[in-house]
Amino acid sequence: MARILIFSCMQEVSSFNPVPSTFEDFNIGRGQQWLDDRRSINDEIGGALSVFESEA
Repeated sequence: MARILIFSCMQEVSSFNPVPSTFEDFNIGRGQQWLDDRRSINDEIGGALSVFESEA
């Protein structure tokens, strides 16, 4: 079985936000639970997972 690395880093920024982002504002997801959670989100990762599963 092929193994595929999926990586996503998203941050919405604006110059008028007075609160700087820190490392703690981000999260790291791994494993089956992360994949299951991402399938229900309509974004790039959810779309990629849909394509991978339809091609399998």
